[in-house]
Amino acid sequence: MSDGNIIVRVATKDDAVRVQELRKIGWQDNYVYPKGGVTPELLRDKLAILPLPQEDVDHFVKMISHLENKGKNLVAVCNGEVKGVVFHDTLDSGNGDIGVFVDRDSRGKGVGKKLLSELIKVSDKQLEVSIFALNKSRGLYREYGFKEVGEEFNHYFDDSVYLPVQRLVRKASV
Repeated sequence: MSDGNIIVRVATKDDAVRVQELRKIGWQDNYVYPKGGVTPELLRDKLAILPLPQEDVDHFVKMISHLENKGKNLVAVCNGEVKGVVFHDTLDSGNGDIGVFVDRDSRGKGVGKKLLSELIKVSDKQLEVSIFALNKSRGLYREYGFKEVGEEFNHYFDDSVYLPVQRLVRKASV
């Protein structure tokens, strides 16, 4: 796959299952943190369940239907298959809360870059992402002008299970 073979388009409700699968697979692959109690088994069985619960599919459909998110949830398609997604949900502040997830066989091939680049083109608001602090994608966000804001903090799933998280922000284009 080359960057020229990747088509980025607006996500539809028909993409809901696949994009949520990409999100869960991304979590399973990148969010293991035994020190915080986040094990592969916990991810698989509780935090990033596959096959998907219907509520996850419904959440994505609801998110893309909000007017303020229109045209900002994007998928990368190659040979008719969705290979990546950039999620966009609007926070109460009006900022875009985002996340990029790419299929295992497409990572490192420009899919995430293309998605993030396209989202930046269509967004006129500040964008922010809170990611697992040890996630390799932190470099991708920095490459597109995101900067760390504040200290890393622990996101607790329950009293004893947590991930260290870093918030990154990209100022709105003028």
